[in-house]
Amino acid sequence: MTIDQLIYFVSVVKNNSITKTSEELYVSQPAVSLAIKALEKELGVPLFIRNNNKLYLTEGGKHLVELAKPILEKFESIPQDMADYIATHSSIRVGIPPVIGAFMFPAVFDSFSHQYPSIQLDLKELNSQDNQKAAVLEEIDVCLTIIYKNKVNAGLDYLKIGETELFFCVRKDHPFANKKAVSIKEIGNTPILLLQPGSLQYQIVMDFYQQNNLTPNIKLCTNQLTTIQQMMQYGNVGAFLFSNIVSSLDNIVSIPFSVPVRFDVIMAWKKSKESNEMMKKFISFIQKAFPKKH
Repeated sequence: MTIDQLIYFVSVVKNNSITKTSEELYVSQPAVSLAIKALEKELGVPLFIRNNNKLYLTEGGKHLVELAKPILEKFESIPQDMADYIATHSSIRVGIPPVIGAFMFPAVFDSFSHQYPSIQLDLKELNSQDNQKAAVLEEIDVCLTIIYKNKVNAGLDYLKIGETELFFCVRKDHPFANKKAVSIKEIGNTPILLLQPGSLQYQIVMDFYQQNNLTPNIKLCTNQLTTIQQMMQYGNVGAFLFSNIVSSLDNIVSIPFSVPVRFDVIMAWKKSKESNEMMKKFISFIQKAFPKKH
């Protein structure tokens, strides 16, 4: 006995016609007739009485209808049931940027996990370029990252969810501490700390130095904020940090650039990628968490 045989049988009962069933299910009439005969042979009972080209259910046929209908209803619900299961028992792979990601998103992720406890967030820390590339290659489902001057991988769709600004940060007794604004030329040979090569911050700062024909005096490249903070406290160095981070640091002065250096925070995913219910919930949640930015 097969599902198709039961489908044909119940359809014949509904339509009271093999012809209508063949038209409804896009199969030949002989295929429907053979399916009915195969069922009767396997079950050892006639299902229909045929009289003057009309079909009448036997008692055995009536009983089979009662048995078959809930089976077929359950069979038809399998795709949606599986989609619902996947949506509540799977994980979303989320790429986040180093350092800034630790300040912008933990509270949001925590709220999401409380609202959707069965959806796991698999977080991966990736720099801006690797983050976007991973989304295009579907190594992650969605990336939360920063961009500069709207430069986004062509293979991604995205929503802007926030903004941040790059500051030059020094301790309060640094010679630059009282400046209202600063330029790369003024920073010049001042010892500096940067995020790791590959980060968008590193790329942009290096570009600024090159544009001004300067060589940066890099003391350390690290994505460890604690290390950056400690070196700033005990050394005459400056660091390029995002506005979202600066407020959490003690004894540190943040100086904007003469020409503000602003970045957009975006949520991005592969173009033409069909979002399942789980992803739709996550995207909607992030949009609501940053309501005025997209």
